Amino acid sequence: MGKRVIITLLKGNFQQGFPALLRIREDGTPPERDIQVEGHLPPHPKIADLYGYWKLAYDKGLGVRGSLKTESSVTDLPCSKLAENFADSLKTWLNSGDTEWQKIRDGLQQNLRRDDEISAIIQTEDPKLRLLPWHLWDLFAQYYNKAEIAISSPQYTPSGTKTPSGNRVRILAILGDKKGTDSQTEINPQADLDLLKLHLRDAEIVPLVEPQPEDFRRYLWDERGWHILFFSGHSSSEIGGQTGWIKINQNDILTVQEFKNALRKAIENGLQLAIFNSCHGLGLANQIEELRIPQIIVMRERVLDKAAQDFLQHFLAAFSGGETRKCASLHSAVREARLKLEDTWNKTCPGTSWLPVICQNPAVESLTWRGFLAWTEARTISGHSATIRTVAISPDGKTLATGSFDKTVKLWNLDTGELIDTIAGHSNPIRSVAFSPDGKTLASACTIVFQDGTIKLWDADTRRLRQTLGSSLLVLTVETLAFSPDGQILASGNFDPTINLWDLNTGKVRSTLNAHGWQVNSIAFSADGQILVSGGWDNTVKIWNWRREELLNTFNGPSDWAGFLVTWFRFSIYVGRIYSVAISPDGQTVASGGYEHPVTLWDTGTGRPLRILTEDSGTVYSLAFSPNGKILASGGEDSTVRIWNYRTGELLHTLKHLGPVWCVTFSPDGQTLVSGSEDRTVKVWRVPF
Repeated sequence: MGKRVIITLLKGNFQQGFPALLRIREDGTPPERDIQVEGHLPPHPKIADLYGYWKLAYDKGLGVRGSLKTESSVTDLPCSKLAENFADSLKTWLNSGDTEWQKIRDGLQQNLRRDDEISAIIQTEDPKLRLLPWHLWDLFAQYYNKAEIAISSPQYTPSGTKTPSGNRVRILAILGDKKGTDSQTEINPQADLDLLKLHLRDAEIVPLVEPQPEDFRRYLWDERGWHILFFSGHSSSEIGGQTGWIKINQNDILTVQEFKNALRKAIENGLQLAIFNSCHGLGLANQIEELRIPQIIVMRERVLDKAAQDFLQHFLAAFSGGETRKCASLHSAVREARLKLEDTWNKTCPGTSWLPVICQNPAVESLTWRGFLAWTEARTISGHSATIRTVAISPDGKTLATGSFDKTVKLWNLDTGELIDTIAGHSNPIRSVAFSPDGKTLASACTIVFQDGTIKLWDADTRRLRQTLGSSLLVLTVETLAFSPDGQILASGNFDPTINLWDLNTGKVRSTLNAHGWQVNSIAFSADGQILVSGGWDNTVKIWNWRREELLNTFNGPSDWAGFLVTWFRFSIYVGRIYSVAISPDGQTVASGGYEHPVTLWDTGTGRPLRILTEDSGTVYSLAFSPNGKILASGGEDSTVRIWNYRTGELLHTLKHLGPVWCVTFSPDGQTLVSGSEDRTVKVWRVPF
């Protein structure tokens, strides 16, 4: 489980210290669950000077003359010694036993585990605090080795949710002027472009080589949008790190102010990351943060061209996953690249690994390369003669089951789309199909029947009927099915309106849950099998301890019979119906979709609404969380499948059918998404790798 750590350092100074606020949040939880600790960072009047002494020696080693006045005894020390002095002093300061600062350290140690993947952020307006290499704090470097520390302004707002068009990651690569003021400052932006092409082969990379200012701005305004803006060339920041500029060709230097409107438009169109692989980038970052960009990577100080290329190569390899395709988050990828820089450059140019820094908008999560990639249509499966009402994928990820209003269940090879078999044992339209956790049984249910049962259990290998559940003179429609994680119970949501819990060992109803005022349209077990979630036409979402037949909570709708009566009178106009519910793999979030508020996210424990996703333009019929809990898929009346980062509310991708989408489901590995539609087709969507 990932965690977000934010340490806000309020207005203060190095002589008196800085008031501090620590917040810790687990991924996917609402802000009200934040752990908060107040404290105070003690004074350290000399830390900025110690950094300055190292910087002077570092610049001197690069052939740059500094203007900082220092004692001769200090300047005579080698860069390695000055780097060591600064690093030791910084660690001592941050490990201070000062009572008020100890509260912050205790808050970290009591609420973080060593194996947590941590995105840590230092929020501050102070330019000298932003300049410090916070990753040297050995509390993180030694004890939380999956942590990377970014910086942020205390003032921030969420970024936009628009996604760039197309099925590939779009990168605008600006290659600026390569010539410096002397031979030592000449750089090779083309080498950076080659690295982008080598590691990001799935991307659409558009290079602009020494562009004119109007061309640079015109490309930023592109309505198709960009995922990443990359700059390689010369840049710098004003003293104090408040503003910055880039040199885009031999003659033109642009301040952020001169392209801020174009950049703001690019951010509105989906720009997620800006990388300035160039010198002195904190001034650039400070101004660009104000435009609500999610994340920026810059260099704190001047950087040797070869070191910048090494960083970029290591970062891109980790971020994209390389040949292994094991993609790291942006924070983890920067950390890995930094460690490799330290091994390579620490002896010849001490402090080089301190230079890369992430500027992070705290309102968004750390990016991943996989999160950029669009879901693409692998194939369209046709074969049913009516609406596809339900889909399910076997636990081994090899077989797809589809149920249709044409009264048949079909089994398909998920990899090839080849039809395996057709099951025609029902006399009415199919409403739901589900595989047992061991993959040996396929359950199917249909609408109202006479002298038969609406639920049938099939041998998944032979397709032979094993058992019919609930046979009687008249059986009402079963709307939805779900197996318990241990495979012992099959739950059915019914028109009557009840939830039956079938004991699969006896074939009998073990218990019946009664609490909805109208038909139960959707049910889902939590991954640990402790709770059952249900949604119905009475506009309610309910949480059950199903083993004890106990209703734990009711979300959204009426909780008494007077309220149920109101929903009954609204029945004819569909207002308030819940069509689908899903529960996240960690059990902390419930999603519901229906006629009103297309997708609503609820806190499972408190029942409080966390977020409403409003991009759907009609009724939502189906919802599914990915197995890794990172994304949510929704399908609905507007003929689309939408992919969400449900924790931030960001719409990642929109996929199209030719008719309303009634069902969506993920494969067990999360790399395949299947959707079924009223257009009589099933579409198989996949991430490019």
